[in-house]
Amino acid sequence: MCGMQKIQGWKMTDREITQIEALANEAHSAPWYAYSNVIVSEANDRPPINVAMVLDNDDAAFIEAARKAVPKMAAEIRRLRAALERISEYRYRNETEMAEAAKEALE
Repeated sequence: MCGMQKIQGWKMTDREITQIEALANEAHSAPWYAYSNVIVSEANDRPPINVAMVLDNDDAAFIEAARKAVPKMAAEIRRLRAALERISEYRYRNETEMAEAAKEALE
């Protein structure tokens, strides 16, 4: 993977999340669109740019979706980790407070 260490296992470290966010931020501006097997960046402030060509249309569709999803997924991971941290603070308190914290985290 260019610019990032291979991810080991299923758990992503904060460092890995930061690295993938940095890669997304350094890439051409979103949104990206797949036209057949060509990935195009169509930022409003400039003409379309061919970002990549792939061999398979399904790969192109995945890359288009990933460009939009990766920044959102990284933010969601950070939000859920913060929520779990808040919930764990209630571990030794009463169950009502813990349930309320869990409900808030999942909204």
